[in-house]
Amino acid sequence: MPAQREACLKHCAEQGWNVTDEFVDAGESARSSDRPNLKAMLVRVAEGDIDALVVHK
Repeated sequence: MPAQREACLKHCAEQGWNVTDEFVDAGESARSSDRPNLKAMLVRVAEGDIDALVVHK
């Protein structure tokens, strides 16, 4: 996960984007949709509170 985070942060820096929030569900399976921070992120997206979202494959 640290390498994925660094790759995302590097991409944001290259684009000149400010990272204001990070949503990480450490220790949770990426295949599960029952992750607290995933749910929080989806709420913020639905509310229009997020201008851009960067995720690692």
